[in-house]
Amino acid sequence: MNSIRLTLESDLCVASGESGGNSVDSDICIDPYGLPYIPARRIKGCLRDAAEELLKMGYQKADKDKIRDLFGDPYGKEGAFTLMDGTLEGIDEIRDRLRKIRTEKGALTLKRAAHPVTIENLFSEVYGSTKMKDGVKVDNTLRFTRVLRQYDPLKENEEKLSFTFPVFLNDKNLEELLSACCKALRHIGLNRNRGLGDVRAEYCSGNSLDEEKPALENRLKELHLSIDQCKAGESIVIKYSVSLEEPVSIPGLGEYETAVPGRSVIGCMSAAYLKNHRTDDTFRSLFLNGTVAWSFLTPVIEKNISAPTPFMLLKLKNGGGRMINRFTQPDNLWKSQKPKTLDGSYAVVTGSGYTVADPILHMYYHHSIRKEQLYLQNALEAGMVYGGRVEVRDGNKELAKEVIRLLLTAKLGFGRSKNAQYAACRIKNVQIERGTEGTFLQPAKGTPLFVVLESDLIINENGVYVTQNDDVREHIAEALASYEGMEVPANGIKYMISSPKFSDSCQYKTIGGFHNMWQLQKPHIPAVTAGSVYCFVSPGTKIPRNLKLGEYVQEGFGSCRIYTLEELDRLQDIQKSDIDRIGPDAGTDRAAELETAMRIMLAKDTLRRYAREYRIKETGIPVSRLRLMLSEADSYEDLCKMVGAMKTSDRSSVNEKGKKGISEDLLRDFYGRADADPLEKILRSDPGLYKELKHDNKAMEEVRKLWKLPLDRLLHNLHYAKGK
Repeated sequence: MNSIRLTLESDLCVASGESGGNSVDSDICIDPYGLPYIPARRIKGCLRDAAEELLKMGYQKADKDKIRDLFGDPYGKEGAFTLMDGTLEGIDEIRDRLRKIRTEKGALTLKRAAHPVTIENLFSEVYGSTKMKDGVKVDNTLRFTRVLRQYDPLKENEEKLSFTFPVFLNDKNLEELLSACCKALRHIGLNRNRGLGDVRAEYCSGNSLDEEKPALENRLKELHLSIDQCKAGESIVIKYSVSLEEPVSIPGLGEYETAVPGRSVIGCMSAAYLKNHRTDDTFRSLFLNGTVAWSFLTPVIEKNISAPTPFMLLKLKNGGGRMINRFTQPDNLWKSQKPKTLDGSYAVVTGSGYTVADPILHMYYHHSIRKEQLYLQNALEAGMVYGGRVEVRDGNKELAKEVIRLLLTAKLGFGRSKNAQYAACRIKNVQIERGTEGTFLQPAKGTPLFVVLESDLIINENGVYVTQNDDVREHIAEALASYEGMEVPANGIKYMISSPKFSDSCQYKTIGGFHNMWQLQKPHIPAVTAGSVYCFVSPGTKIPRNLKLGEYVQEGFGSCRIYTLEELDRLQDIQKSDIDRIGPDAGTDRAAELETAMRIMLAKDTLRRYAREYRIKETGIPVSRLRLMLSEADSYEDLCKMVGAMKTSDRSSVNEKGKKGISEDLLRDFYGRADADPLEKILRSDPGLYKELKHDNKAMEEVRKLWKLPLDRLLHNLHYAKGK
């Protein structure tokens, strides 16, 4: 993959638009793990400024048309390249290791250093500044700015910190211009004309697509063979998952969506198809006439594609956060414990219950040049894994193979701001499954049935969108009746269970959107919200396990799943979990470097704490002389020799200790024996850290170089305590 490598030549503040309370007025961009990153939007604007400078200087490759082709314009012209956020080398491995440290029970020592604030402090520091007027500071103008340090704290020999921005370039003819823009880029970020933000950028052209081509062809052959083995006429279901390489922002009406709509998937795939084909019959079958149905993309939990959590699952606020299925409770005591639905979460069915997880949304600040103001944008956190299904209903194997080709070759991007910082996704896994339309239940007559909406449901009745509960129930009953063996009267309301214990749980929403190309609002459509549950009774005949009804089924709407009460009784165990994440890249050791840096940081804290808590047992310590000796000593042994060369006694009584004796006693009590490791005694005060250091030779070697730190801190405190 092509990329831009940005190396810091000075400290840098790429402001996030946020502040850190009273301690930091201008903060940098930090991910949830405390690791710094540079948003793609920041550098893309700077690259465009560099292109304009090249144009002014008369650079031949930088004419107005090429700059517009490369970067796009405000009037709908899309740029030729997509830029992703700049991250540290081995970022996936580092994040994966930090996540494990936070959750592992045996990593108690490193867990102290894995807090996001601690990691943030490892890479950054805070500068203070004030406004001056006529050589005098102006009152109430003190401001604090957090900056990235120029040097990588995980590397030795003061290696400079660098960030990598993955690049997707559609036009090879513009590659030279983009490379020249990178070379011309010199400054980015806040206070770039006041000593911050000096950088060096380099465009790196890779040939990974050529290298991956044989592997791609082999994967296509494997999947085509699986498709050929499917039975004729049987629906072919293609299950796939994608990793969110960048934050994904999907605006809804009044809120941001946490699932990728099926129509967004169709838009992405249809654009990829039209690059090499026309709007032929295959195009219509794939995207228009419903032959192929594209589901929503929802979070993957424990390697299973999830659905919005059914509203029958509740969390008891006054019950210690316990989660229950209200349909399987033996009594109504749960009603007095402030039950809350698990809105916004997703669930998968496990062997004995449900596993529930919440997608993570983050707020990002941006500045609108045209409106001259900040605005907010919510986005799903990068690194999560989402999954979906594509169903080829008539068993058309050629269509299924075309779907496979699109999934493996299309440039994936969903939601808002696809050309910088957001939307980029990568296919993670594709596999073929048998269709599920032939799966039936046959519960006893009169037993309860529960229809759970796994996606939003849109019902259009004679041009009017229906959301009333009774009308929705009737449409569901009629859809059930379309299957063999089930007879339902015209009025489906008769199939509602009258007991309040099994009353329906449903919500409604409005679906809309915005056409960027046409600058028009999409029509607002009322819909029943995914997770709604409708209760029926069984007529004693066959019931389909899965049901699809309503409008826009080819876009993932109207998917339902039917459960019996007996099945719900077996699904009593409801657990909280996390959404699956991207695994680390192989072949790097950045996680090990981070752990070493964390151990060194913990060791510094231990040394400082030891000095701060040390109790002085002698008076008359020659603080100034010892500070001078400490600054000149090359080793602990050298310091002991300097102290041993001091005058034997400077007191009037031979029974009183002189400065030499007091100093020797201090060193002996503070460090231990002169012939031993001077820090061993101090480090053993934290057994967990000492054990970690014993297994990390590199960290121990660096910590031993800090032998002056605790004594210097002690003498520093004593020096300033004299004036009190």
